[in-house]
Amino acid sequence: MNHKSIEIEYDLSDCNSEAFNEIEIGKIKLNTGKIVARGVENGFATPFSRTVEPGEYPVKLYVHEISPNQYIVEYAKIKFRDEKANRWLYAITEEMDLEEVKNFKKETLLGGYITTSGFSCFIDEEAETLFDEKKFNFFKEQKRSKKNYLEKVVLPEAITISSDAKELEKQVKWGEFKIDDANNQNMILFFSGWGHGNYPVFWGYNDKNDTVELTIDFLIRDTYWNHHEDE
Repeated sequence: MNHKSIEIEYDLSDCNSEAFNEIEIGKIKLNTGKIVARGVENGFATPFSRTVEPGEYPVKLYVHEISPNQYIVEYAKIKFRDEKANRWLYAITEEMDLEEVKNFKKETLLGGYITTSGFSCFIDEEAETLFDEKKFNFFKEQKRSKKNYLEKVVLPEAITISSDAKELEKQVKWGEFKIDDANNQNMILFFSGWGHGNYPVFWGYNDKNDTVELTIDFLIRDTYWNHHEDE
């Protein structure tokens, strides 16, 4: 067994609900086809073992209005095909221990990533390396300054909210951070569900086993909906 051959299924059919506001927030540029999902401010993360064809793909958020004028992101997806997936597998990285994966119990969650700021992103492996180099150089130049690269550099460039923005846009923040225009490298970032946390990621497939999407689950249905289902 190797990482690419691992198939652990998960029922993510809730992400196809018609109740969501589907918002395309930009196109992720995948020069290598090796994808990383991570907290923007966190350090280097390993790309997923499975890959896609290099290219540009739309990133979409699936937003629920949980009460009047209160919005939350339940899922974020890279869409590789313009259709809905009907089968999902855990997205595995090479750094995951194979014994741990083999002994995985389905009532728990496997893998995923951590965000401490609440902002998550999709990024190509090649672009991630350059992004982390730029972040390191920023801290080196600041020396002992407490300036935060996410707050001082990334968010001001990536996220702009106009004065006439809708309430959804004010609450659900997203944007594109251009890492290197000349080499077609970027990051698509977005606020993650309730904020900081550990979030699992899944590959979505159709009946022909074509890769349809890569989905982050912000676990809203496991926190909010399970406590409000009888209301």
